[in-house]
Amino acid sequence: MSSPRTLPMQRRAATAQPSTLNEEARTIEVVWTTGAAVRRSSWWGDYIEELPLENVDNSRLEGAPVFDSHRGGSTLSTVGRVVPGSIVMSRTEGRATLEFDDDELSEAVFRKLARGFVRDVSVGYVAEYEHIRAMKKGEPDTFRATRWQPIEISPTPIGADPGAGVRDASHGCTVHFRAGRAAEPESPMLNKDTDASGVALDEARAQARAQARAQARKDTLAEIDERREELDLLARGLGLSQADASRVVARASELDVPVAQIRKELLQARIAEQELARVDGRVSTVSMGAEESDKTRAAMVESILHRAAPRHYQLTEGARMFRAYSLLEMARVSLESAGRSTRGMNKRQVATAALGLDGGRRDADYMGVADFGELLENAAGKRLADAYDEFPSPWMEFCTRDDRPDFKKGKIHELSAVPTPDKPLESDEYERKALSTTYEEAQLKTYGLIVPLTRQAIINDDLSAFDRVPRAIAAAFRRLEANIIIGLITSNPTLREDGKPLFHAAHGNISAVRGPAALDTASEAQKLLGLQKGLQGEVLNLGMAYWLTSVARRVAAEQFFEADYTAVSAAAARTRSLGRVKVLWDARLDSTTSEYAVAIANPAQIDTIHYGYLQGEEGVYTESRRGFDVDGIELKARSNFYGQVVDYRGFVKVPVS
Repeated sequence: MSSPRTLPMQRRAATAQPSTLNEEARTIEVVWTTGAAVRRSSWWGDYIEELPLENVDNSRLEGAPVFDSHRGGSTLSTVGRVVPGSIVMSRTEGRATLEFDDDELSEAVFRKLARGFVRDVSVGYVAEYEHIRAMKKGEPDTFRATRWQPIEISPTPIGADPGAGVRDASHGCTVHFRAGRAAEPESPMLNKDTDASGVALDEARAQARAQARAQARKDTLAEIDERREELDLLARGLGLSQADASRVVARASELDVPVAQIRKELLQARIAEQELARVDGRVSTVSMGAEESDKTRAAMVESILHRAAPRHYQLTEGARMFRAYSLLEMARVSLESAGRSTRGMNKRQVATAALGLDGGRRDADYMGVADFGELLENAAGKRLADAYDEFPSPWMEFCTRDDRPDFKKGKIHELSAVPTPDKPLESDEYERKALSTTYEEAQLKTYGLIVPLTRQAIINDDLSAFDRVPRAIAAAFRRLEANIIIGLITSNPTLREDGKPLFHAAHGNISAVRGPAALDTASEAQKLLGLQKGLQGEVLNLGMAYWLTSVARRVAAEQFFEADYTAVSAAAARTRSLGRVKVLWDARLDSTTSEYAVAIANPAQIDTIHYGYLQGEEGVYTESRRGFDVDGIELKARSNFYGQVVDYRGFVKVPVS
């Protein structure tokens, strides 16, 4: 009993005839078949293919395209055509005349044929075969074409690999099996080391063809595996039944059908199902469940982030099914998944509906997945938060974070050190010691801005809203924080403790030794920090941990504090303790009226500057609303932030001149 089997579209080597080349007409004659038997290799093993000349159907070869090396996936790869009426068949061969276009690619291929650099051509065809099983073990089976159709011809650098093929869904090859010995072909049997004319190939060419066969098999299997994975994710994302999903995944081997086309067909089928399910203007149960909706939303967000910033976001398994989707395609899927048909909608209408700007349904189902504006906000918000965390903020190193519970004016208490026990215990009596305290006041303030995510951005698939814009917003808020913190130093604010400015002679934190970072200036700053005393006059023994300087003085400071070198003179030598000082720099110190650096103690030893956010809304927080002034949604980014100097004892001002 016969059983059908599908084979891929095949290619076979042919021969160009340079002597027939016509420069003016841009034509050349080729021999595209001799009807010879060819030994082929496939992933199921070797076999003999026979293409009898009497069984050929040339109806599709008349005017057929000429491709560059069988790359028929794009119209740009079409370099010419088979001249209608030029096909000539004889008992031993088939000939045709090829005419080439005059664009750049076509001209390049034609010139290589004219100069003899390319001498081979290859014909692509589809066929219906009779499969004759070999009777003797170890011999290959024979596939004899009962009807075959050439459909394209391609110039190739090396005669096309006999085993390579591209499956064509619309041109399947039906094979009928029957037991029996393969009949002796009229043409001589060819082995792997002979060409279509029966002439032995040289060793290098035979090796090249063998390598090409192996690589083609490997590439084909790898491509099928990748397509199978993507189609499986697509089927699961659309909630197909197991049977339907299996049929979708089975199409992975249709290599000439792009995954995008299969995806489009599936979406169109889903739309048709929803139209059939629509009763009295309502849609019956076709929307996703909440869990599946969340997964789809998360996958879309991850896909958008990967497309916008691939170096920062890896493509997760769930996001693979959306990796080739534009924003508009995702908007359409969101609407369809929530039960809203997009049939007949143009791009503007899809974008408008997905952003909720058309006054459409806003029920629970619709909000589940189709609230596309919220999805976009999630993607932009995540990129903003990540960019905010990545942005360098060196001022944090010498400050202490202290988040506030509300917007009320609060106190930051400064405590004295615990008094040192000054006499031994008598009769187990413990001496009571009091702590001295003072405080500074701090209050959160809100800062924010609004940026639009417009309908036009969705239609244009503009991903800047998910990378460049969030990075720019993150940088703006980090600059704001630095302006506040560094501004506390440069503005020399008055402290509540004694009513004097941060840097004041009475505080003993202005160096009398002027100059850039050097042994004398650093030693004086270290001394002033070390001599500071607490609220009860206790010794603090503060050490210098940071040297904050201007951009102009940065390199000189790094050379002194951080460079690993041996000083020439003892006067320029750096002590071990100074070698542990970290240089920080900020351009805001370059714009002060008088140039100076600031030596800062370790905040673990003494309170310096406190900063913080509203508890529960640390960093930059985002929310969105449907725009009134813009056709889209408005993304609001805000930060609740404060900075406050707590104690002058951890700072020493070092004038440069």
